[in-house]
This record gives sequence, C-alpha cells and structure tokens, in this order.
Amino acid sequence: MARQTPKGEYWTEEETARFTLADTIKEFIEDTNPLLNTASMYTDLLNAALSEVDWNEIAENILADS
Repeated sequence: MARQTPKGEYWTEEETARFTLADTIKEFIEDTNPLLNTASMYTDLLNAALSEVDWNEIAENILADS
C-alpha cells in the first residue's frame, strides 16, 4: 500500500502527488508481474530491469502531461 504522509508535513503538495503516484505504479507493476512466483533466468532479468526503473521520473512525466 502506498505510504500516506499528511500534506505539508514533509513534502510540497506536488511532491506528495508525485511520490504517491510513483509508489502506486511500482506496486501495480510488481503485483501484476506474471513471473513473480517462478524461478528462471527471465524472472531474474525482469526483476533486475524493474529495479532500475526511476518510478519518480515516470510519475513526474505523467503528472506534467495531465
């Protein structure tokens, strides 16, 4: 579940929106990974690639486009 931080406590409203969206996207991708419970080279490759994703950058671009 995405972390909940009261608006204005630590982050600006824009940062809160970006971090919340980034967490939501990352959790969705991880939870719907079809290779999640399999042990294979493909699982290792996918997990390695996903660990390099900049989820905050993706969220920032989505919010900028909306």
